[in-house]
Amino acid sequence: MSENNWAGFFGHGQFSLLDMTSGFSQLLIFVGVISALIYFFFSKAHTGLFGGVARFGIWILMIGFGASFGFTVMARISLFIQRIQDMDQRWIQTAFNTSNPNYHFGFQLVFWLMVLAVVVYIIMEIAAYLGRRKSAVPQE
Repeated sequence: MSENNWAGFFGHGQFSLLDMTSGFSQLLIFVGVISALIYFFFSKAHTGLFGGVARFGIWILMIGFGASFGFTVMARISLFIQRIQDMDQRWIQTAFNTSNPNYHFGFQLVFWLMVLAVVVYIIMEIAAYLGRRKSAVPQE
């Protein structure tokens, strides 16, 4: 293999494994995997240095699973937001555009009933809060 081919293989003529940032991240991944595997090695008591490495392994596992769960939740929330925005745009086009052949007063009726329900709920919650607050004040 000529030198030009090796330069392309290792990334623009530099040995990328010796780069500080990629080398550190690769070292962290290697140590994390070994630590996580040591955590699951139950034939030896987790004391001393072995226990410290096992403790680091459980932290690596917790961070990894937490990040994975967080990414999943954020992806689902992103999909939900996109669906709500799409539904909102299409619903507004249909519900409030009188020149639309699919226009029907029922859309506006449902919208205003939902607004009324939310307003009534908020008023009832405020009244209940004020009632609890008034009964909590000691009477003389």
